[in-house]
Amino acid sequence: MTKLTGILTSIVLGSILLTACAEATRTVATTSVPTLNSTATISTTSTANPNLPTTTLSTTAYKLMPGSFKVSVIDEISLNDTFRNKSIPLKIYYPQGDGQFPVIIFSHGGGGFTGNLLSGATVTVPGTTTPQAYEDKHPLAFLLLSPPADGTRGLTPNSWSGVTRPTMTMTGSKDDGGNGEQNPDAKLDGYNLAPAGNKYSVFIQGAYHLSFLGASIPTSPLLAQSGKPEPGEQKKIFDYIKTASLAFWDSYLKQDNGAQAYLKSSSLEQYSQNVAKITKR
Repeated sequence: MTKLTGILTSIVLGSILLTACAEATRTVATTSVPTLNSTATISTTSTANPNLPTTTLSTTAYKLMPGSFKVSVIDEISLNDTFRNKSIPLKIYYPQGDGQFPVIIFSHGGGGFTGNLLSGATVTVPGTTTPQAYEDKHPLAFLLLSPPADGTRGLTPNSWSGVTRPTMTMTGSKDDGGNGEQNPDAKLDGYNLAPAGNKYSVFIQGAYHLSFLGASIPTSPLLAQSGKPEPGEQKKIFDYIKTASLAFWDSYLKQDNGAQAYLKSSSLEQYSQNVAKITKR
């Protein structure tokens, strides 16, 4: 029996989407990132699978490697939330192969709060003084897109002191949380206040709260907010988001040397012409 390779959790316009990190593998195999000409390269061989072709990493773009597994899909399955009397539709991607596979968390906005809690962040519920923990030990790594900041949802400066697993946090210069009430820099509190070690931040000039969901969401009223990127610029921003995300997953799911080198380099900054930057602690 094939076991799920992972879980992607996202709250998008009130619905929760779960899928498997095999989706990341599938995206690695099918997504192309524009490459700029460069003579400086770093060549590495995947430590996860030495039989795969050597990965060449340019100083400006991350070269993606195909995944090792074919991907199967469960198009629709529902979970029943009895507390809210709500049915939650799921679409699940999983690898064709013998498990077990690592679990990952990939979340946005309010889902980023869930990701924070599962990674080990604590919250202090109003009217109480004892921090509450909801950590799940199963996930291997976390990617949090526009997560909440200190001072919101019971989060305090000490909330992230127990977050020790690999985590990448993304935000942008126009990311106000979608409601105009949050400071983009504060969305990196989880990155700045967690213990150092395998922590990454990605800051993208011009990116706003919904930039992390794709190039456009025509039905969303949030797209009407002033200052949002033009479609062409939004597409570039989403390319930077995908590039950083896939390098992060390659690094911790495949233990790929090329991905590790990319995360530690200034390659994304050069490729984006200083629009996007990865920082490591």
